[in-house]
Amino acid sequence: MSRATAASTDVLIANLYEAVVEPTVLLDFLQELAVRTESRAVHLAVFDDRSETVLLDAAGGVVGSTPEELASIRRDYDATYASIDYRRIHLTGLPVGTWFQCHEVFPPQRLKRERFFKEFVQKWDYRYFAGIRMGQGGGLTTYLGLNRRAEQGPHDSEDMRFLRQLTIHLTRASKLFYKTRSFRTHFAPGLESLQYLPSGVLLLDQWQRVLFTNAAAESLFRSNQGFNLNDGVLELASAPLRKKFNDEVTKVFNTGVPSAVLLKSPEGPRGSGLPCYLLRLPQTSDSYQLRGDPAVLVLVPQASPSAPEAVALLRTLYALSRREADLATAVANGATPQDYANKAGLEISTVRSQLKSVFQKTGTHRQTELVRLLSVLPRVHIG
Repeated sequence: MSRATAASTDVLIANLYEAVVEPTVLLDFLQELAVRTESRAVHLAVFDDRSETVLLDAAGGVVGSTPEELASIRRDYDATYASIDYRRIHLTGLPVGTWFQCHEVFPPQRLKRERFFKEFVQKWDYRYFAGIRMGQGGGLTTYLGLNRRAEQGPHDSEDMRFLRQLTIHLTRASKLFYKTRSFRTHFAPGLESLQYLPSGVLLLDQWQRVLFTNAAAESLFRSNQGFNLNDGVLELASAPLRKKFNDEVTKVFNTGVPSAVLLKSPEGPRGSGLPCYLLRLPQTSDSYQLRGDPAVLVLVPQASPSAPEAVALLRTLYALSRREADLATAVANGATPQDYANKAGLEISTVRSQLKSVFQKTGTHRQTELVRLLSVLPRVHIG
């Protein structure tokens, strides 16, 4: 495989900076870097230092490392081996911008005794590794690692010289990433249609970082409703309510089942409180783009909601046509496909085709699942 030219190096660096604001370009950067260094795979990961969890993970590889295989390797790593990865542990102690190669740090005698080496490295043939701690800021740390097969040998001096030349760009891109907080910009402009809904809409990632708020939700932070933002993370002022809310969000993320929670102040009157409806969003949609991580929508209805809100939410979140959104809301209110066909003056075959499309776009398979999905909108009157 021929090495890339100086012109392609310029493209590589350009893709790195563009990836700060456009996540889809990140894969182009990683793929090109894998080719340039003849690496089996190149991984970039952003870690949340507080929760020790992965916020963003992306990988690119050369021939022999398909996207499906890379995804399998990442699942295996996350499920079992991340906590015993001696390479990652070593990386966390290095200054930002410092490269290391595993064969220069860890003697073969030690590696043969390591469970990580025997069960993960040999299984996936990730024998040689070069890594760098790209940057740190805002409670996040970014790492970049390049892996090669045993038969390839370690990255040679030409590779390492090239990688060290890239270092200044890697660290600068990391600083831009943290400065712009682009990890929050998971969504395309389609969600702007929710900006002026009367009900509050917040979108959270697994760590309850706020990805999006509309104007009504932002007013919650200003009106002493118990919602606070701490370094971009949603928090509730009351410890009991915080636990209750966190548990519900976690449950929705883990199960995908919509939920509702009444955030009641201990001092408030019986039956009072702020209703919140929680819904896990699909990771892909024609209306917006997620960076591979799920998100949850938190809906805080206004006191007197209006019918168009439900339609706007459905059309934006699931890319439903107006007719599909009307059908979905009718089904949520107990109508059968035949009822809707009669009311709309449509053939039942047309309605069934539309309902099939609704199922596909919302990730549901039957009417009961669709009704349960839409149960997050009970206070936003539909129909």
